[in-house]
Amino acid sequence: MKPSYRRFILSFTIFFWITFSLFAQTQITETFNHTPLADVLKKLNQSYGIKFAYDNQLIQNIYITATLKSVTVPQALEKIFSETGLEAVPLNEVWIVRKSAVKEKRTGKKPLAIIHDKNSGETVPYARISVDNQPLRTDARGIIVLPPITADTVTIQISSPGYRSTTLRIARTELQVRNFDLEPIPQMPGDTTAAVTIFEIGDRTGEVIVNARNIKWLPQLNNSDALAPISLVSGIDATFENIDRLIVRHQGSDKNLITLDGFNIYHTEHFFGALSSFNVNAIKDVRIRRGTLDITQGGRTSSVIELTGKTGNEKRFSATAGIDQLATHIALEGPLGKNITYLFTARRSITDRYQSPLYFQLLKNVLSEDISIRKKLTTFASDTAPSTLKFYDLNAKISFQPSPLEILSVSSYTSDDRLKFSQQNTNRNVTESADWGNKGLGLQWSRQWNEIFSHRLNVGLSSYQLQYFHHDTLLRRRIRLRDTVLKNYDTYNSLKDFNLNLATVIKVSEFHSFETGIGYNRVNIRTNESYIQTNNQLRILDTTRVYRQSPTTRAAWIQYSLKYGIIKALNIAIRAEHYNLTQQTYLNPRFESYFTVHPQLTLKTSAGIYRQYLYKITQVGNSYRNLWVAANGNELPIVKSDKAMIGFTWRHDNSTYLDLEAYLQHTSGITIMQKTIRRSNNQLKASNKIYQITNRTIGIDCMAGKKWQHSEAWVAYSLSRTYNQSDNLNHGNEYPAIDDHLHEIKLGTIYWWRRWSLATTWIYGSPRPWDELKFTQNLQLSTDYQKNAASLPSYHRLDAAIAYSFKINQSQFDCGLKIFNVYNHNNVLTRIFTLTDTPLIDYLQGNPFYTYEENEGMNFAFNIYLNWSF
Repeated sequence: MKPSYRRFILSFTIFFWITFSLFAQTQITETFNHTPLADVLKKLNQSYGIKFAYDNQLIQNIYITATLKSVTVPQALEKIFSETGLEAVPLNEVWIVRKSAVKEKRTGKKPLAIIHDKNSGETVPYARISVDNQPLRTDARGIIVLPPITADTVTIQISSPGYRSTTLRIARTELQVRNFDLEPIPQMPGDTTAAVTIFEIGDRTGEVIVNARNIKWLPQLNNSDALAPISLVSGIDATFENIDRLIVRHQGSDKNLITLDGFNIYHTEHFFGALSSFNVNAIKDVRIRRGTLDITQGGRTSSVIELTGKTGNEKRFSATAGIDQLATHIALEGPLGKNITYLFTARRSITDRYQSPLYFQLLKNVLSEDISIRKKLTTFASDTAPSTLKFYDLNAKISFQPSPLEILSVSSYTSDDRLKFSQQNTNRNVTESADWGNKGLGLQWSRQWNEIFSHRLNVGLSSYQLQYFHHDTLLRRRIRLRDTVLKNYDTYNSLKDFNLNLATVIKVSEFHSFETGIGYNRVNIRTNESYIQTNNQLRILDTTRVYRQSPTTRAAWIQYSLKYGIIKALNIAIRAEHYNLTQQTYLNPRFESYFTVHPQLTLKTSAGIYRQYLYKITQVGNSYRNLWVAANGNELPIVKSDKAMIGFTWRHDNSTYLDLEAYLQHTSGITIMQKTIRRSNNQLKASNKIYQITNRTIGIDCMAGKKWQHSEAWVAYSLSRTYNQSDNLNHGNEYPAIDDHLHEIKLGTIYWWRRWSLATTWIYGSPRPWDELKFTQNLQLSTDYQKNAASLPSYHRLDAAIAYSFKINQSQFDCGLKIFNVYNHNNVLTRIFTLTDTPLIDYLQGNPFYTYEENEGMNFAFNIYLNWSF
């Protein structure tokens, strides 16, 4: 063979061998998204035969997000371990995983931590995290910027209500963008590792957190009701038995800001306030701030109830369903592919098909006196049943997470109630109908751009509509005369709300940060109201109102925060709001401070000015006959509330807590509707007149609790006084507000024994005032009349719940009984007056021309339920 051929063959052989060797190397193509490192190594071993040796403790709580496309093993491992502080070194065909031998440079950059639910993969909002005993808290996205780490190792403690606390010792090199898992505590009696948690005191002033996963064990009418447990918190009136009257520190329910995933909610109840319209299966986090709002929030003066919706299970499909004597519900959630999750929940009443004793209890207590005359035992819809009251609510949400530090979600909410009632007999014809509800659509986009800057954008659309009609004709016979009494009440109230909020956080250093943002809110309101009462065609009461309003509020805010030493947080902020109906700009300064004087003791103070431009006008004694209106600065003033609070929180080893807050608030511009009586043209007329009042409230709220592994007990106590004043009422003197009572006590306990759950709550409220009228012979108020001077009886009731849980394969079943007012105490909620059908004749004959009607609380009632979850 010629030398040239030999050289050619040799060159070709070498080239072929090199090429073959390169292409013969394992080519890896994989995508990992927030995947535990242990699972990544297992996948590489099973799919590509790569062998690893490592210490399980070393790779625990490390998650990998990486995309590998046709890369070699060394390239793949370099990318996988690039931000973990670990490295893989080959030894005899085995890759040894160890700590990186080369230390990273101390850049001083602040690491980021993301807290996840270990089972579902969802982030955990507002989780507590302590770095070398420095207390911090994640934001609503579950993200926290940690202080710069200079030591080689750091101790991190993480906790959140409903999760097991964890303590980790982590190398500084492992804290760049670090994901931590919190293990949910099993929420099932009989599980030896389960633990009960209902309430938790938050880190912000007035804040109480409700564990959404344990709500179902409490004694409430519907076990999927997300808001019912809030009434067990101190400072929140539980003696009205009505979600629509969620009075927080003696300010009306319309003064509460209720948000769900970025949009405002105006209709929060079913069954005229007996149940809330929020399905707990759609809610991840429930928390209330009594008496204060964040600087990013405005437009209300009382409190904020923040409902954070679930984003959906990132790891697997799961479902929940259930039924009780009022409604049935279902929830579905799971992944939709890479980085996308979904959630869907639905709840619908069954009262149009099956009407239980509980249904008629609710109907008797929350509807008008004309409907409550029908007291009938359990019936099915096939029977002759003139009244129907039904509701439904829907929640849907899709979330997309392009990266661990960014999330985009779209959520929707629909709630609707419908009432139909008709009764006809020889002397009376009554027809009543109502259709009211709320729809909402929210878009959220949040991103942590780096350790310094983050933003949160909320865009929300919300619409509320109420259509209420009541017609009553009564034929009243006397000896030689016949009276025809007509009552006609017709209301239409619609509200469309567009809301945009952009909030940014700039963390300039470990101790200093700024929060700035802008907000825009536009509302269109349409209202028509007509209330007519006649006797033989003579008008006794005639009220007609029409509103057409388009208020717009533009807001901007800035807040400076300091954290240093014992100063856990010092927030100084100002919020500017421009309101178009008055063409004025209002400044609302706010201040908060928290001092950790002892590892177990935090002192706190807050003060601020809050303004409200939209509110309800409610007719006294009829909580569901209300109208949303907008302030115009004249007959409908802007509500302004000045608040100050001081208190402390004491925590002992996460099992015992004591929280006390003393507060003072002065609120002006409150608008109420008051029924008045006057004589005109030989007639007695009652009319609904609007008054402006101011309110002064002082009080102390105390909440204490103790937790054991399988039980929890708590006590909530409120000591307060609240007074109203109006130049046109009570001779201009102060008088007790209708919700004034000196004491309110709430006791609660829950105990898990084997597979059983037992829970009880007891509520006591000292006497509240009512308005007893006193007239002279000339139909003038008597000189010894004092408004709201009479007292109702004390309020008290005992509720109980018992449940049994069991598992079949992967499914959990819960069945139980909830009992309301166990010892059947007759509570009087309100007492109001109304004219008789023939007031002038009764007056001239010396008979009472008005009567008092008592709105009584619910008597003994029970609800049986069954839940299934997978």
